[in-house]
Amino acid sequence: MVKQDAIVVGVDSGGTKTIACAVTVDGRIVGIGYGGPTNAIFVPEGDAIYAMREAVAAALGVTLSDPIAVPEVQSIYLSAPGFSADSAERALRDMCPEAQLKVEGDSPAVFRAAIPSGDGIVV
Repeated sequence: MVKQDAIVVGVDSGGTKTIACAVTVDGRIVGIGYGGPTNAIFVPEGDAIYAMREAVAAALGVTLSDPIAVPEVQSIYLSAPGFSADSAERALRDMCPEAQLKVEGDSPAVFRAAIPSGDGIVV
């Protein structure tokens, strides 16, 4: 069951930047945050984890210097090529202790955005 005050976070990250958007389950934007690259091909894992934390914290309105847990976050979807599920746990678990985390490369997000019905080709 979804709580009325639940927040979900979508993250698009890769080799150049990270963008996180936090929204309520009824679609109201809570915040948008930005961070550096997270793709392990381009940056060390520690830098990638920091960039992910920076973007998600900004979207949730918390600071990294004094982070607080945001239990209202129920789910975080990361479209993050080169960013592992283990890195996501280390980056976000203390900030979002109740959240389900899902990490995928960018292909599923591209397909869903380009072809909402589910059938088609992306070039």
